Amino acid sequence: MRDKCKLAVSKAIGRDITRAEAQGIEDRIRDNMRNLARTDPDWASKSLNDRLRAAAEAAGKQVIGEAALKVQRTQQAINALTRGRESLDKAAANGERMFVGLADDMRKSEVYIKGVQREAWTGMLDAINAAEPRFLGIMENAVAVRDFVREVFAPGTTGNQIAAKGAKAWTAQAELLRQRFNSAGGDIGKIDYGYLPQPHDSGKVRGNGSAEARQAWIDSVLPKLDQRRYLNEDGTQYSQSQLNDMLADVWTSISTNGANKIQPGGAAKGSSMLANRGNKSREIHFKDADSWIEYMGDYGRGQLFSSMQGHVHRVANDIGLLERYGPNPAQTYETLRQTAYQDAATKGQKTSDMVKVGGVFFASTDSMWHNLSGKANIVKPEYANFAAVNQGARNLAVAGMLGRAVFSALGDFNSYFLTTRFNKLPFTDSLINIVRAQGKDAKDFANKAGLIQEGFVADVQTLAADNVLHGWSGNIASATMKATLLTGLTDAVRRSFSMTYMGALGKLSRTDWAMLAADDRARLVKQGIDEADWKIVTQAKPEDWRGSQMLTPDSIRGIAGVDDADKNRVVAKVLGLITDESEYASIAPDLYARSIVTGKSEKGTVGGEFRRHLMLFKGTPIAMVTRHFERGLSQDALVDRATYMALLIGGGTAVGAAVLQLKDIQSGKDPRKMDDAKFWAAAATQGGGMGIAGDFLYQGLTGKNRAGNSMLGSLLGPTLGQLERGFDAAGFLIDGVSEKAKGMDVKGDDQIKNAGDQLYRMVRSMTPGVNIWYAQSVLDHAILMDLQEYLSPGYVNRMKQRAIKDNEQDYYWQPNQLTPDRAPDFERMFGS
Repeated sequence: MRDKCKLAVSKAIGRDITRAEAQGIEDRIRDNMRNLARTDPDWASKSLNDRLRAAAEAAGKQVIGEAALKVQRTQQAINALTRGRESLDKAAANGERMFVGLADDMRKSEVYIKGVQREAWTGMLDAINAAEPRFLGIMENAVAVRDFVREVFAPGTTGNQIAAKGAKAWTAQAELLRQRFNSAGGDIGKIDYGYLPQPHDSGKVRGNGSAEARQAWIDSVLPKLDQRRYLNEDGTQYSQSQLNDMLADVWTSISTNGANKIQPGGAAKGSSMLANRGNKSREIHFKDADSWIEYMGDYGRGQLFSSMQGHVHRVANDIGLLERYGPNPAQTYETLRQTAYQDAATKGQKTSDMVKVGGVFFASTDSMWHNLSGKANIVKPEYANFAAVNQGARNLAVAGMLGRAVFSALGDFNSYFLTTRFNKLPFTDSLINIVRAQGKDAKDFANKAGLIQEGFVADVQTLAADNVLHGWSGNIASATMKATLLTGLTDAVRRSFSMTYMGALGKLSRTDWAMLAADDRARLVKQGIDEADWKIVTQAKPEDWRGSQMLTPDSIRGIAGVDDADKNRVVAKVLGLITDESEYASIAPDLYARSIVTGKSEKGTVGGEFRRHLMLFKGTPIAMVTRHFERGLSQDALVDRATYMALLIGGGTAVGAAVLQLKDIQSGKDPRKMDDAKFWAAAATQGGGMGIAGDFLYQGLTGKNRAGNSMLGSLLGPTLGQLERGFDAAGFLIDGVSEKAKGMDVKGDDQIKNAGDQLYRMVRSMTPGVNIWYAQSVLDHAILMDLQEYLSPGYVNRMKQRAIKDNEQDYYWQPNQLTPDRAPDFERMFGS
């Protein structure tokens, strides 16, 4: 900056400006000159003074806007701290540690974020129809993707009406999310052409990390750029040298996930302002759709549909965090945590951040924040390959081992009716909607009303507890869950509950807050809905669906005289409430369960991956405790606690008994006798979703769990547990070779076959498709049992003997025969 300009600025502000301030002003003016060069068609014809004057005016408006944003963020931070402190004070007033209030506040925030995400997906239905992969989500439709991307970049150019409609929906919803993010204190600029996420694979971009790898990436990207968007202050385009330098910086940023931007001595780890996420210029501007598609094929990660999912999930999550915790959520959390710590220390209480959940488990507020803020899913570039390998193994475990999980999911019907009873939903409506909510018109209405189920947008979340990601193995795992009918059953139960509950809320919304029954008010408050929220709800005009008055997002959005921020808040809370309650009806891990499963471990580290292997499939039984046990044990009256737990355990046991019998019949066995304690103990663990606890009970009686693994194998989890089989196979092989070397050929051959048997079991358990319940019946009787018998002579007879020993069962369909000998003996269930 010239001295004359510095003097003028100093005179205007009443003091000398610093060198840094002068450089900042100059940089701001230069940035605005570049922006105006792109947007002002007359820029090239203007004189230098006119350009400087226009850029200075734009910079002045920027400064004013930034000052207003700073004030807005300050007020939002104060509001967030005030709201959070109320949760802490409420816990203290109830005689609990403030950490309990902090944990409950984060639980409510997760519910709120679910509501934001569901509404965001509602606006994406046309985009989903245009871009969703075919064949159970495995194969991306290349033609559909190409047309969709082309419509985003250049609307109306393909003639494909589905793609055009989907692209329009995507663009509109992405803009709504951007605006809401900014309203919450964020700062994401708008680009003037169609935006699609750019999910770079940092490993592919980085290559071997050499200068040659960097230049190869630059040479690949450069021809794909819209070079008209890279301008100097005078309106001239960047030279090839400038573009090369710019892309070199982008390469470094992508390769390190932004680590090159961290300044030594800067902000503490995790304390950067979330509101500023996304305000950096998007450096890579592709010239057309084909360039985007080609780049994603070379350096992208996942499918287009999964990248859209990821974008909506991430932005909606950030919006929820901003609206709940202000522009710097991490700082707000840390302030609240320190407040809870100081209060505990002052009162002589435990200063640990661990809180008891469900009378059994303990959850750390730090690990809860780790999951709520999204840190649990972040992988550092140096850990990416290790994380991917381990993730792939877990995905294959899901695809290979959960082929019969749909039987266990029948236990959802007990939790469904228990949850409808708890929420005072009409039994008749709850029963009828199990069927009525599965029709096409019901599904269309539910999707439009924000009741989009997990199978539609996330897949496999229930049993995998966030351990399944996209990629080929993740897509196979997702497809397997759909093929087993588990996804369909889960969605059916949750949709039935959600529509029943939405109708009940529509009726309830006609009642003022003061006139609500005390237990209705208590349930709403427990999920974060207060009197101010309800006052808005009562102004909504419910939508009619088949005679039911439904409290939908559109009915709330249609209220006159209420500002958008209040509508945003109430819609998020109502949709979040319905979604979360549906995950009681069909169990899904909540924030407590996820924090217990992952703790504060990082993906890609040895400890983090070991923990994720260890806890695979354990999220659902843990969620049974953190959801239903916690709810039952927290009832005020002793009779209510006893009733809830009796219905939970008694109903679960009854359903578990039916599931055990169905599994045995599917396996070719006669049903079990139901007149002994062992059967009902197994039924209780099956119906209660206790998973590994049931295995330990089973092992206490037989030495092996229901999959044939030892207690150690169960503790290690389904993936690492396969190592036990691998070691067993190696031991058998070594013994076999040793015996044959001694001339003991028969004994040696048996040991070698035992090794093959263990390897066969290990491979089969990780092979997608072969264990799907209906395919398993065909494959076992046609091929696989004969193979098993060859590898381990006498295996079929041992199976039969074990069935007799354990449960006095016979086979109505012999394991190695193509057709059954007879029908199952149902009379023996009752002791005949």
